[in-house]
Amino acid sequence: MLRRLTLKQIETFYWTATLGSFTAAATRLNTTQPAISNRIREFEQTTDTKLFDANSRSPKVTPKGREVLAVCEQFLHLAQALETAAGGVPAVGGLVRVGAADTVALTWLPTLMSRLSEQYPQIDVELIVDLSLHLQSRLENRELDIAFLVGPISNPEITTRHLGNVKNAWMCAPSLLRNGSSGLTPSEMAHIPIFTHSRGSHLHQAMGRWFDEHGVRPARVHGCNSLSSMIMMTIAGLGLSVLPIDLMQKELRQKKLMLAAPGQTFPANRFLVAHQSETFDTTVTLISDLAVESAKASGVFHHDFNLGEMKGGDLNRQNVRTR
Repeated sequence: MLRRLTLKQIETFYWTATLGSFTAAATRLNTTQPAISNRIREFEQTTDTKLFDANSRSPKVTPKGREVLAVCEQFLHLAQALETAAGGVPAVGGLVRVGAADTVALTWLPTLMSRLSEQYPQIDVELIVDLSLHLQSRLENRELDIAFLVGPISNPEITTRHLGNVKNAWMCAPSLLRNGSSGLTPSEMAHIPIFTHSRGSHLHQAMGRWFDEHGVRPARVHGCNSLSSMIMMTIAGLGLSVLPIDLMQKELRQKKLMLAAPGQTFPANRFLVAHQSETFDTTVTLISDLAVESAKASGVFHHDFNLGEMKGGDLNRQNVRTR
């Protein structure tokens, strides 16, 4: 009975189940929604198994479908290994759900998107810019395929590669410094409103530890999920923020911003590119490689020390074909 089962049907079920949408699966596989529906129906008929809950508005995998999905993943890994062993050209294309922290969005992400558009127009990107905390959760829940975010990530199901370290410093508008002042003390800073990322984020936690180390507690802390908004609030003289030094060079030169505590250090952010460890999607690997290159060329992401690569390898970008 299973001899009628095709690799396309297996791949279609995998992406429909993973993306949770027939439309998204069709985009990912560069086909139509009716074609996706037909393949799923043929798969169910061939295996005599209900893969999705008929009472659910969106594709919800049945308990038996989850068992089948695990086997399908093995099939697809074997298909990829067979293609490589036979000297075939890996496929690149379809929909990829990409998450990016706002520091990435404000620096080298446009360069990456431009390269993808010019060199791989068959790749469709669904982009989400959010806090690293939320991006990691979305990635672990398979709501994203790849993310550029602040680490570390200890989940063994997620593969990470080092993108670089972003140096940070306390900054404020000149109006918040006393005339002739070389900076503020931690005690003085604690009495000025603080703009930082939302509670639970890497930046919020690092800010709290910084004040704890100096034995003071800030009076007012305003959470914000947008780096651009934090920058505007700080330039307006409404409070202090920890901002990326290299990203703010123009504002520092123009005296729109000043180093609030030039004698104090603040931890750098360690940025990673992350995706599911068990991915067999060549497109995700390709984007990971391009991200590493783009970050390195940005001048904002530094490799002051070697954090290495936890998993995953490079992809020869010249040896790819479209789906």
